Amino acid sequence: MFSIILNLCLTCVDKNNKTNIYVRITVNGKKINISLKAKVDVNTWGSKRQKSKGNGVESRTVNPYLDEVKADLVQCYRALKQGNRVHSLIDIFNYHNETQSHKLTAKTLCHYRTSQKYILAFVAKKFNAKNRYLQDLDYAFVLSFESFLRSYWTYYI
Repeated sequence: MFSIILNLCLTCVDKNNKTNIYVRITVNGKKINISLKAKVDVNTWGSKRQKSKGNGVESRTVNPYLDEVKADLVQCYRALKQGNRVHSLIDIFNYHNETQSHKLTAKTLCHYRTSQKYILAFVAKKFNAKNRYLQDLDYAFVLSFESFLRSYWTYYI
């Protein structure tokens, strides 16, 4: 069981009627409270929605931050639940070739292996490495690879 609850420290209210927001994370019955280092007016806090009520400046700054914290915590929980399986380019290519080779013609498989060769050559040239984790790949990687392919023929043919 996993849950995230946002609450206030009502024993720590300052003279401006503001207090710290805490997040309580529960995983398999084990609980932990963490201060978010954000303060909110006690009178504007909505316990049911676990957000600051209203449309004021405080609500418009605190509420998106709280949503972001919740999303990050859920993402961390999912990553931990999956066992932090990190896949690399070679892992994906090998998995694809093993599982799909019986469905593909020899020529198509040859094209896939050629693509694999180009991607690994690009990684070797650009990053001075034999492999790259998928989590490190982004749009800039794709653009750099495209540029590499366009210049590849001039260097190697």
